[in-house]
Amino acid sequence: MENSIDLLKKYWRKDLFRPMQKEVIDHYNRGHDTIVLLPTGGGKSLCYQLPAVMKKGAILVICPII
Repeated sequence: MENSIDLLKKYWRKDLFRPMQKEVIDHYNRGHDTIVLLPTGGGKSLCYQLPAVMKKGAILVICPII
């Protein structure tokens, strides 16, 4: 399995994560339930998209925006 930085480069063409993204992704990949609260433009989408690429199965995303 490819690691998160390799996938970031391959699919998003980025060399670095934004602040807190790597920590969130690593936390999820260790098998922990994860809640992500980041400001607009903080990179929340990547925090669930990249783990979805890394693992088989489903990821549930709840977005409270109305």
